[in-house]
Amino acid sequence: MLTERATALLTTADGTVNCGLEPVLSALLAVDRPKSTLFWLQQSQGADLLRRMAVGDIAISHNALDAVPRTRALDYLRDFLAALGVLPPQHVELERLTPWLRTILADLPVADARVVHAYAVWHVLRRTRAKADRGQLTAAGARNDRALIRGATHFLGWLTEHGTTLTTARQSDLDKYLVEHPGRVRFLVGFLTWTHDRRLIADLRAPRQQRAEPDVTLADDHRWSIVEELLHNETLPLDTRVAGLFVLLFGQPVTRICRMTPDQIATTGPGVTVRFGDDPILLPAPLDELTRALLHRRGRSSYASKPNRWLFPGGHPGRHRSADVLRNQLAQTGVTVRSARNAALLQLAAEVPAPILADLLGISPNTAVNWAALASQDWGRYTALRAENRTECSGNIAHNE
Repeated sequence: MLTERATALLTTADGTVNCGLEPVLSALLAVDRPKSTLFWLQQSQGADLLRRMAVGDIAISHNALDAVPRTRALDYLRDFLAALGVLPPQHVELERLTPWLRTILADLPVADARVVHAYAVWHVLRRTRAKADRGQLTAAGARNDRALIRGATHFLGWLTEHGTTLTTARQSDLDKYLVEHPGRVRFLVGFLTWTHDRRLIADLRAPRQQRAEPDVTLADDHRWSIVEELLHNETLPLDTRVAGLFVLLFGQPVTRICRMTPDQIATTGPGVTVRFGDDPILLPAPLDELTRALLHRRGRSSYASKPNRWLFPGGHPGRHRSADVLRNQLAQTGVTVRSARNAALLQLAAEVPAPILADLLGISPNTAVNWAALASQDWGRYTALRAENRTECSGNIAHNE
């Protein structure tokens, strides 16, 4: 029944399968859950779009899909076709920024729109595109880009309301704006620098934000109890266990974990190794076997794309798990990513020289040095506190005697 329905869906008026959609037919027939696929063929908007593509009502292209109102079913179909090579890959988060920017610019005065457009295209989106090309653009990164552009538009609107412009604004105007909107300074610094470099604005200086030392609030015994839970609780999802252990033991951020590929894991040799940076790390038991099992686990998508492309595949064909989804899944198992990662980095920095730590974990040398300095401070505080406690105890003993 699946073969008949899938073939009929993709057949043209002359009775042959549309040659551009032949990979789709092969993928639909290769599934290991045919009932789910039959339901999808009967109920999904994606199946209707495939039929229209097969008979030539719409082109087999991203542009044709862009003209269709965006839904989750459309996003899934687009990823499905891209994973099969029917459509070229597309950076979804980047592509969504462009129509959003047009909407923002439409509501601005002409002069402001011209400045914001140039700032967005040549500064914000230029960096965003580079991240997308490296496979590093996340939904959170796209949200930050929107915040940067909104920061520029908000400041320009405030200047207009206060009877001044970008070219006539003075330091006193900026100071007043930041007093009224202190939370917007981090989204405005880049815009001020960019406009000053192009002589669109005077030399206005926003106050530098001091980076606070990372909080290490996760007690070591609690951290190790979570590690034990993830190592041995077989009722938890395997991928969540491995991801959580990568955070708790090696201080890896979820934005990097979700983009890991199977070639970062090596199973040839005496053990299993993982490569986060330049040098491989030998995984301890039983994490080695959990990671080995994860390599052979099927992805979440109903359809295969490139075999084993991601270590943590997502629900859409050809895509990895999103950082937000993975973060929420870890939270459900008791792993608060920021505190877990900070605790791991603090311990590792106290035990491993900074240059080696940077190579092992894939962090910058400066970051490794900063963590090493923080670790030495904490040990210094611990030593001082212990010495103080000993002095008090000795005094109490002497007093009692």
